[in-house]
Amino acid sequence: MAGTPDAGLAASEWRLPTQPSDSPHDRRGGIPHRPGRDRLYTREGERELVAAYVSGLNGCRYCHGVHTATAEWLGIESGAAASLLDGGDTGAIPDKMRPVLNFAKKLTRRADGVTQSDVDAVFAIGWNETAVYHPVAVVALFNYMNRLVEGLGIELNPAYAQTAAKRLADRGYRPLIEMMRRPFETTGKSE
Repeated sequence: MAGTPDAGLAASEWRLPTQPSDSPHDRRGGIPHRPGRDRLYTREGERELVAAYVSGLNGCRYCHGVHTATAEWLGIESGAAASLLDGGDTGAIPDKMRPVLNFAKKLTRRADGVTQSDVDAVFAIGWNETAVYHPVAVVALFNYMNRLVEGLGIELNPAYAQTAAKRLADRGYRPLIEMMRRPFETTGKSE
């Protein structure tokens, strides 16, 4: 961070909400979105593209495969995630997603690697605070999940990728969350 205009600023000093108030889940008020921003949220497919990209950067074949397929089910152009990783033609990546993906890459590579100028680049292209919050949450989740999956040695069956992707695209993450709760419900323990 040395040499950047925002060097030395702690993340808590950035212009970021702890929870965006334009979120349907926010019940506390929070920071209002910036007027004039033409898109408040990243779309599901765009968040899945971030998940696939982060997973690819982390070398997690399982998550990269499933979330690349999910992004494509949700309208992201086929091959977009692969082009980000192989340094090839990134023409399939909308200009509006480029600063978001750069932000995600920097945060994946180093937890302290994102600066205010990276946040400002997201704002400059027309996104609001929620579009910064989403990739932070996705990067955090997938850095955790990639390590869990790789640490447990879970491997991708390519035939399963499309099944899982269609389920995620159709029903979202709710069934997965409910499935993860079952072991605690059946044992009565939540340690």
